[in-house]
Amino acid sequence: MRTAGEKFGRYFKTAEDAETFEMELTHLLVTQKLAFNSPVWFNCGLYDEYGIEGSGGNFYWNAETDKIEETKTAYEHPQCSACFIQSVSDDLMAIFDLAKNEARIFK
Repeated sequence: MRTAGEKFGRYFKTAEDAETFEMELTHLLVTQKLAFNSPVWFNCGLYDEYGIEGSGGNFYWNAETDKIEETKTAYEHPQCSACFIQSVSDDLMAIFDLAKNEARIFK
């Protein structure tokens, strides 16, 4: 995360800010006060830390060209999003209501 922030530019004001961010994030993860979703664990950092490229086909915003472009490698610009979790009661009608509301949103 720190490397991405530094590469993206202007995310951290100083190297000290980047170091503080990394140490605080490390603390939160190690003490299990938070955790990333699966796409972050499986995709982030593989290119920067290990040089793993993977196949292309994803899209990303290129800050230099100010355009959305297709990737040539999957892990240089990883897709780190996932579905979000909806709260629902353990009740069949509540599940149906949630499904109806979601269907309306995504029409």
